[in-house]
Amino acid sequence: MDRFIVALLAALGALAVIRFLKTRRGVRQETDREEQIRQELKELRRKREEE
Repeated sequence: MDRFIVALLAALGALAVIRFLKTRRGVRQETDREEQIRQELKELRRKREEE
């Protein structure tokens, strides 16, 4: 019975770590996308000012 509980806790811990890593990667990708949009907006504003 104790082994079962330890195995269950280990599995839950592994799932928590996987979920945490996926969330962190998703946040980083979102941040990168926001930065890309900011750069594109800066370029568009610069082009508009030149015209």
